[in-house]
Amino acid sequence: MRNKKGGIFTNLNEARLLLDRYNNDLATLYSELKNNVVIQKIKELNGTEEVLSNTKSFVEIYTKIVELINNINKLSSEINKANNEIECMPGVTIQNALSSLKSLRTLRSNLSAIYTCNSFKQRKSDVNGSSYYLIQELNFDKEWLQKEINRISEEIDKYEAAILKANNEAQIEF
Repeated sequence: MRNKKGGIFTNLNEARLLLDRYNNDLATLYSELKNNVVIQKIKELNGTEEVLSNTKSFVEIYTKIVELINNINKLSSEINKANNEIECMPGVTIQNALSSLKSLRTLRSNLSAIYTCNSFKQRKSDVNGSSYYLIQELNFDKEWLQKEINRISEEIDKYEAAILKANNEAQIEF
């Protein structure tokens, strides 16, 4: 939807999708620009020329790239501004929630890896023929750790739901 100034209003999810599309278009244009750097011709001895490659205007493609970069920068700025201003939960901006999500996911991943550790008792022998047991015991309670992983997962779900809701409801103009 357009406003009176010609700008477009959209929610943050749609803005991110548009930003992805812009970035894909930019990659395509860069490739197109590289493919149109030179024009190959054959020039006969009698002076006639034949163009071997059908190329587009380098300047035309470059102009599209600059315009697209400006649109990407403007849209990125609006998304970042909204992320820093819009609260997804009381006292928590979208950006704060995204930062918390990253930390919580890292914590959950590390705790999940630790959870896979097990205690063991292994019989060993040394060069003198004496035997002993190598014992490895966990330095944590597995039940407690599983509950902690579940609690963190619930907190992650809460943040993700709040961010999704805020992204769908928040309108930005660009």
